Amino acid sequence: MPSRSRHALVAAIAVLFLALPAAALWMRLTVHFLATFNQTGSPGGQPPLAADSGAISTIGPGFSVTPVAGGGGALLVEGSGLPIDSQLTATFDTVFKGGNELVLTWKITPGQGSGSSSCTVGAVEENDSEIIDVTWGGGGFVDVGGQTLAAYSEGVEYDCKLTLKDVMIGLDTWTLAIDGSDGSEFTASGPLLLAKALVVEAIKITLPAGSAGSFVFDDIQAASSSMTFK
Repeated sequence: MPSRSRHALVAAIAVLFLALPAAALWMRLTVHFLATFNQTGSPGGQPPLAADSGAISTIGPGFSVTPVAGGGGALLVEGSGLPIDSQLTATFDTVFKGGNELVLTWKITPGQGSGSSSCTVGAVEENDSEIIDVTWGGGGFVDVGGQTLAAYSEGVEYDCKLTLKDVMIGLDTWTLAIDGSDGSEFTASGPLLLAKALVVEAIKITLPAGSAGSFVFDDIQAASSSMTFK
């Protein structure tokens, strides 16, 4: 009987020590950028083109906040047809410098004429170059990393989730998941061919020169998660 009690005690102590590391680990969530476009402007004025967290800057025309049904606003990206690129840069409040993964999410609704235009959403590193980009192309197709993923439809809202995973061994990876309000679903993944550690400081939305279509964006966010000891 004492032998059994001793074995039970040893087993209980072993279970306790195994549980301690798991209890000491916790997931830390950091929001690097957020724009819901729901901020109110002056009475009778245009809602501001501003971020809830982080900062927004633009080069060229075509970016404004438009009211949406049910209240609030959304980002209207509208091509002017001019021979210049238009860019919106969503600069992070805190730069992502590795960790577990960075998740970029946004909603996009291609408007009338988007099939003959194009709009690119890219993750930007410190030297202002794009790590990976998603393009709603002029041919009516979504391209990611330069490869065609699927066709899209005007007037359909798409929930987009681009995950950049920082791994300790091997190549970092990207995964794109798109869910359309019409029931369509697209997914793709691949390696991030980087010459250095994964660092992201902004999201860039680009309308190339000559674009004449429109796109509506909403709920743009960049957030990362990492495991830490507590």
